[in-house]
Amino acid sequence: MELDEIRKRWKSRSRDGHKAARHIWDSVADYYVQRELPQWQNDDFLRLLDDVVLFAPAMKSLDIGCGAGDYSIRLAHKVKQACGTDLAPAMIEAARKKASLYHAANTNFICADWATFDIDQAGWRGAYDLVFAHMTPAIDSAAALEKLIACSRQYCFLTKPTRRTDSVFDAIKQQLGLPGGSEFDKHIGEAFDLVWQLGACPQLSYRQDVWQFENSLEEAWAWYTGKLKTQRRINPDEEALVREYLRKIAVDGRVQEETRTTIVTMYWKV
Repeated sequence: MELDEIRKRWKSRSRDGHKAARHIWDSVADYYVQRELPQWQNDDFLRLLDDVVLFAPAMKSLDIGCGAGDYSIRLAHKVKQACGTDLAPAMIEAARKKASLYHAANTNFICADWATFDIDQAGWRGAYDLVFAHMTPAIDSAAALEKLIACSRQYCFLTKPTRRTDSVFDAIKQQLGLPGGSEFDKHIGEAFDLVWQLGACPQLSYRQDVWQFENSLEEAWAWYTGKLKTQRRINPDEEALVREYLRKIAVDGRVQEETRTTIVTMYWKV
């Protein structure tokens, strides 16, 4: 597939979708403040970085869609500067708090929407040795991925959940007539084609994962309606339908979901 065709087919979500994403990630920031950092010895992504990247003290890293900054904070002792960016202000505040807690003074966290962020104005073009986007919707178009690549002078990593099934969310989408499956299934294929057409030789790593979630009825309603709004606008009747479905499946006022997914990490050198 030619580059122009990939760029034409792989477009970003709507601006409303970005606003909805900002809201839902802000709503769960407190959880990520309290979550412990991943460990180099047992976190698959950190282990892959350690295997592939030839770290040096003068290196700089950039984490796109950094959330609460866990990976940048872990990288801080291996690089000169670890920078992260996320569109959710509460997540960036969480990242700064965690960086202070873990004494990672050489981190820098910036609140920005990657879809509209000007890397040239920021001086980021070719400024980082390692650029990665791990499990984030920030890379949702060819333009977003090409911007990631443009910031790197060495290594690029992109991690996406694919072949994903969500026991509750999939049922909600079915009731609203929305397509099943994960949008990231398409993204990883488009990303591989784009990187290949740009002349790089991407490698792939896979792992299977199962996540268990439990929320109160109100928390679940806010979470699922927020996720729906990242895909399209929903009306009050549809919001009521979601609430009623969650009420029916709740046990003692709690909603449980199981997610099964194949995590794909694609990595390459520029």
